[in-house]
Amino acid sequence: MKKSKKKEQKSADEIRETILRFFYDRHKNASSPKRVRLKISDAKSALKELGISGKEAVSNIEYLIDGGWLIKEVEEKEYTTPKGVKIPQKTPQYKASNKTIDHFDKGESIFKKNEASGINITNIQGVTTLTVGNNNDIIVNSEMKGLWSKLDELNNSIKHSNLSDKEKLDYSSDIETIQSQIQKPQPDKTIIKKAWNNLKKVAGVAGTLATLYSKIEPLIKIIL
Repeated sequence: MKKSKKKEQKSADEIRETILRFFYDRHKNASSPKRVRLKISDAKSALKELGISGKEAVSNIEYLIDGGWLIKEVEEKEYTTPKGVKIPQKTPQYKASNKTIDHFDKGESIFKKNEASGINITNIQGVTTLTVGNNNDIIVNSEMKGLWSKLDELNNSIKHSNLSDKEKLDYSSDIETIQSQIQKPQPDKTIIKKAWNNLKKVAGVAGTLATLYSKIEPLIKIIL
């Protein structure tokens, strides 16, 4: 009797990378703005063919939305019943964000450069507001603004490096984990330490990445 082959288990990062690639391809191949977006049912159906279950699709799509990798838009319509009653209908739809498109696009872009360059800093009573890229305000304690900015530089350098797509996604997630912690009044040192340990390999990559890593390391040690 032949033994049935076990389904190969994908890691969380592999699942997320597959989902991002799917939405990226959808964006690139869309013939109209409307076709860029997908309902969750259509996304689940398509991702099932890529080996991702409906449960895996839903949980990881929500995770990627929270991280800014995917965008959730709600389409609002009105449905009129045979009796003339108008019932509002809201249909969530999903699409790749600029963050995902930049993640997969190869080469430099003047738009990516402009978004990454220049962080406007406003300091009010010890709390710093950093305006990054497309007018996204990040609130951090004034003592952490240098660390946050250096982490942002490292993240952008990683995205434009020759690292694999998986490495880029992994390292970017770890950097954003640290940034989310230092926005808090009392950062979780355990979470920061774990994420920073995951970034140690960056120190071995010659050039800008190693330089930025060496500049950030003493700032991280102050927290830990």
